[in-house]
Order: sequence, then C-alpha cells, then structure tokens
Amino acid sequence: MNINSFLKFFRRKLIINIVNKEFITLKKNIKLSTIPLVGEKIYFEKEKIYKIVEVIHYYDKIQVIWIVVEEIGVPTTKDTSKDTSSKSALTKE
Repeated sequence: MNINSFLKFFRRKLIINIVNKEFITLKKNIKLSTIPLVGEKIYFEKEKIYKIVEVIHYYDKIQVIWIVVEEIGVPTTKDTSKDTSSKSALTKE
C-alpha cells in the first residue's frame, strides 16, 4: 500500500443523514463540522429538539453516517435580555 492509497481513505466523499429510529430520513446529506455524540441534543430552525441515540458509520468508496435521533420536544423561546449568566463565546465585550 503506497501513501496515496492510504490518504485516499481519508478523502472520501462524506454523506451525513439524520434519521429517526424507524430509519425514516429527517434531513438528508447535511454538512456538519463535527459529528455529534450519542446523548447530545440537536434541533433545526423552529423545529423539534432531538436526542442522538446512535451514530452509524459506513465506509466504502464513500463514507455515509446516519445519526439516529428521537424526538424529545419543541424549543421554547426564553427572554434572555436579563440573563447575563450565559454569554456566547463569540460575543465581544
């Protein structure tokens, strides 16, 4: 095995799908900077909150990742104008 074939393993096309426990696709071929861990929560704009229950990887000529989730609720809006305890890491003071 030469170095080019070794590096080709890491340069595969990446497909990430969000599915529920019945393997019905909720979001298809999304872009993520990091793969979430089991137990973490995710939500999509104004949609439901999901808990990650399993992450399945498939490696071949392409790499496919299925993130299996279960619905746990709907995001609530909270008035944070008076709450100064949690500031964003991107906020400059």
